[in-house]
Amino acid sequence: MNRYIIKMMKGAMPFVALALSTACTDFLDKNPGNLVVPTTVNEYSSLLMEGYPTTDVFIRTEWLTDNMDYAANSDANKLAQAFYFFKDNHIDPSVVADGRDFFWDELYKAAYYANITMSELLALAEEEKSTAEYNQVLGEAYALRAYAHLMLVNLYGLPYNVGDPASNLGVPLSDTPNAADHVGNNTRATVKEVYDFVMQDITQARELLELGTNENLELKHRFSTSALDAMSARIALYQENWDQVIELATSLVSKYPIVDSSTFQSYGNLFSKGGLNNEVLFRTGANYFTDLYDFLRGQNSIRMSAYLYSLYPDGDSRKSPIYFDSRDNSYSPVNKLDLYTPSPVFRSSELLLSRAEAYAQKGDLDKAVADLNLLRSKRILGYTPVATSDIGGQAEILAAVLNERRLELLYEGHRWFDLRRTGMPEIVHEFKDQTYILKQGDPRYVLQIPQQELEVSPDMQINPRD
Repeated sequence: MNRYIIKMMKGAMPFVALALSTACTDFLDKNPGNLVVPTTVNEYSSLLMEGYPTTDVFIRTEWLTDNMDYAANSDANKLAQAFYFFKDNHIDPSVVADGRDFFWDELYKAAYYANITMSELLALAEEEKSTAEYNQVLGEAYALRAYAHLMLVNLYGLPYNVGDPASNLGVPLSDTPNAADHVGNNTRATVKEVYDFVMQDITQARELLELGTNENLELKHRFSTSALDAMSARIALYQENWDQVIELATSLVSKYPIVDSSTFQSYGNLFSKGGLNNEVLFRTGANYFTDLYDFLRGQNSIRMSAYLYSLYPDGDSRKSPIYFDSRDNSYSPVNKLDLYTPSPVFRSSELLLSRAEAYAQKGDLDKAVADLNLLRSKRILGYTPVATSDIGGQAEILAAVLNERRLELLYEGHRWFDLRRTGMPEIVHEFKDQTYILKQGDPRYVLQIPQQELEVSPDMQINPRD
């Protein structure tokens, strides 16, 4: 595989150019050996792929949630402690080299690669801009930048539906490939400004992808118009735009039907070809083998909650990848995510459950329950549909939908964001003889701005902790 040179300013590492493994830290005029300076659309396509975030960005948020427990008689993994113990800063500089924040790094790295790709493609000769490949790659760059900012603002800013998004602080916008523009005193856009920026990029991406290769993307690791619609549906969910959720989800679920996994002999490697891959609209870049394995096996101590395991009914195919370790009576869904297969970012079961939530919020309770029954019938062998009256009223049906999201999307990085947007409930973590509590509405539901950023942006306002 070729390695690509990209230009980057020497000096302070700006938020848009952190941890770039393929970049040199100076302007380069010569090719030092076997590295490739991208000049063609195809080469910029390969460069852009190196900017996609890894699975770590999603599953590590699980450490903060009620999905996790600890294995008895074991010392907590040092990296996970700051999360699991709800420390004011989720990154412990005594554990992480240079105190670098992997969420911040991975997502701004993605935006940086997107910006570089956009800038260079737009500078190509006009005759090179008329191909489907050109439109596809440029559209993907806008889509990737949108996705990176959507994740960032939902990690480091308040949820859109809490307070006033027009005044709540979000994150800095990475809207230029020029690293010199962001080497110091970066400022945070508001939550609304970030969402507006994301939607503008989605609109631009759609115009380009409609002219690109678009849906003919069997590996699903590249953005398509369907993936953009799935991202728009998630945004609509976060913004409580229920009608738009229903419209987008209905279109996509008809195009990507829910796969019947109730008769699967093994639920492992779900998202490889032949499993639930047909439900996947978009998957992210490669996993880190050892990190993913250690996480799913519990990072030596912090594991899947036994209570969560008990919520899966008998006959539920989603229980099969969950491994019980008799040595410490703990559970971990070690077989859910293939170590070699990029994990799903958007899939149709998420969209179906988003539609169910939207129906419930609008008071269309029978339709919400119909969606629940549809998904459960595809996951639970011998499932008997329930009536609306069997569950209860609106509050009970909403709770059932959110519970189903928890079971269906386990370790796909949704739980933390669902907790944030649905009241920020109290979470209690226990470890040995200690209890750690994240109170309802706790400021720590918003991650702290990384120290590495504050060092170059000393005037940047940090998130409150009182």
